[in-house]
Amino acid sequence: MNNIIFKKERFDGNFNGTTPPIDGEYFTIKRGYKLRPSTLRRLHEIKAGHSDINIYMNTIIDNAINHYYEDVFLKKY
Repeated sequence: MNNIIFKKERFDGNFNGTTPPIDGEYFTIKRGYKLRPSTLRRLHEIKAGHSDINIYMNTIIDNAINHYYEDVFLKKY
């Protein structure tokens, strides 16, 4: 597992099931997307293999999008 992608989250539990904020920013926007079955399997593999058994899927997806954004737009060649 890539520790660089998941270095910022640290959460000790949440009683109402809401995703904890990352860098003080809460998850407040709801969107609907369709995924391929193979993509969903990969997301579940990432969640199952993560060192934090309580990680939220929102956190995984947020980190993945930020990682991709940095790779595409901020990479210096």
